[in-house]
Amino acid sequence: MRISLPSSLSSCEESISPGSLVSCGGDSSSGCLILVTSSSSSSSSSIITISRDGSLSVLKLGISNANATFAIPRDAREGGGYVVAMATNRETGKGGGLFVVGKNGEDIREKPTCYCDILGDGGVMTAHDPEAAKQVVARRMLSHLSVATADAAGRLWIGTKTSNGEAIGEVFCVENARKMIDGTLVKVGVANDVHEVGAVTSCSGAAFHENNFYIADKNVVSKYAFDPHMATLSTVAATFERDAPISTMAVDGSGNLWIATQSGDAPKLHHVSSEDGSTISTVDVPLKRICGLAFARLGDDDSVRLYAAGEDDDGQCVICIDNVVSNVASTYHACTLG
Repeated sequence: MRISLPSSLSSCEESISPGSLVSCGGDSSSGCLILVTSSSSSSSSSIITISRDGSLSVLKLGISNANATFAIPRDAREGGGYVVAMATNRETGKGGGLFVVGKNGEDIREKPTCYCDILGDGGVMTAHDPEAAKQVVARRMLSHLSVATADAAGRLWIGTKTSNGEAIGEVFCVENARKMIDGTLVKVGVANDVHEVGAVTSCSGAAFHENNFYIADKNVVSKYAFDPHMATLSTVAATFERDAPISTMAVDGSGNLWIATQSGDAPKLHHVSSEDGSTISTVDVPLKRICGLAFARLGDDDSVRLYAAGEDDDGQCVICIDNVVSNVASTYHACTLG
């Protein structure tokens, strides 16, 4: 199966945002894939939904002066829609903001507003030390939000990339702040603490499987033990190194990794054991670049297959890796922010 992205996106100079392909709906019959496209020369961004029958819908985002890097579906019980991350604003140099939008792309808050400006207001954690706060803000102006995934509690975990290649990027956990009002626990905004849990250079993938968290940084995947109750990560439990930069990754139902690497115009897809990092198999993919990987159940086939978003000689597309089948879809959790 090959699904072409609309040519109108190319005319707007929109291309697939790396790492933005996610499975939405898990194993359900209504499951789908979503990805984000954006333009490097203008503030044009879209969310593309690929339904189980292969049909596409394009949702234009109206958030100005910045480009979307990923969109995570929100829990339907929280009103649905998406949490969208915007790259740094080219005019102000600030950004890293999360916006909550509805299914039609509208801002579902009272007025268009940033739900959580992770990078622009990053100094709040060191507010007691104004000089340290300035250093944090200056450092984060070199970063942008690059990848995200949600855990089982609906918390959003976000990795960043840096523009100067230094190990000053971070991984954040963002969750709602709640307070007891008249005997009911009510959301009152974003939690004051946006937790730094590690230093990274160039996050290109993030995924959960059971009580493990994986983050790809340059050519290394780090594996952390995850405490779902405290939302904390242990020290690095293992690292798996590849011989080329990692462009994206996914985790299958058995907990093993599918890692895409890029060397020139020759991407490779590696099936890697999550126990010791050994290569189980390597798969050739007919794309010039792989921007995203996700497991989903599309079409008439009930099998859960691996899909890759990227570009071939005919343009931007999403293809099915026919010979890669998982016993269940990639772990899918909806985000509850907003």
